[in-house]
Amino acid sequence: MSRVFKFYLNIFWLMARDKAFRAHAWDEIRVELKQFLPARLVTPRRDYVFCRYLNSKPSPNPPGRWLPPQSLPYRLGAYGLLFDAAGRLLMVRGESLSFSWNLPGGKVMKAETLEIGLQREFEEETGLRVKVGAAVATADNFCIMPMGRAVHAVLHFYLVEVTGGELRPAGNGFDTTQAAFLDPETIPDHELSEYALIREVIPKAQTILNMSKHI
Repeated sequence: MSRVFKFYLNIFWLMARDKAFRAHAWDEIRVELKQFLPARLVTPRRDYVFCRYLNSKPSPNPPGRWLPPQSLPYRLGAYGLLFDAAGRLLMVRGESLSFSWNLPGGKVMKAETLEIGLQREFEEETGLRVKVGAAVATADNFCIMPMGRAVHAVLHFYLVEVTGGELRPAGNGFDTTQAAFLDPETIPDHELSEYALIREVIPKAQTILNMSKHI
């Protein structure tokens, strides 16, 4: 008898004998079944989420769309915060693709861990090899990508340290055309990608960095 068969046999046996278990099991089954049904059919309008167009400028009413969250694929991302001795933060932007200033990093591929994905993206965009340090924050970001695909992005932010490589001020020529240490306070919101998120993450990273220096 296979393990899978034994597992489900045990589930049905417990459902038949235990009323509380049976109630929870039916709830789990309903949740699972909803994943295979059209999102607009099983999601009330009140539960829709607002997906803002990526890189849209600061505005009381930013452009975007209300969509059922169940319809949105997950996009895992990892970003690194690297400060220099003067307290400036390494940031990148891609003028060729109209990407505003952002933290180095990006999408983590299926075969990668968060650490490996961040190291790859960081080196691709800046030319620097880094060691991934303390976790700073994790955030959900419902957005519409430049190609028009709406996603539920789960973003992870880490402090990083340089282990090698050489900074490329001109970026990689594709998604980054500039890489520079900047004082984030001097950058206007309209020149920051995901400005609200970046403004929230940076102070957390500075606090963790300062605490680590006194340990």
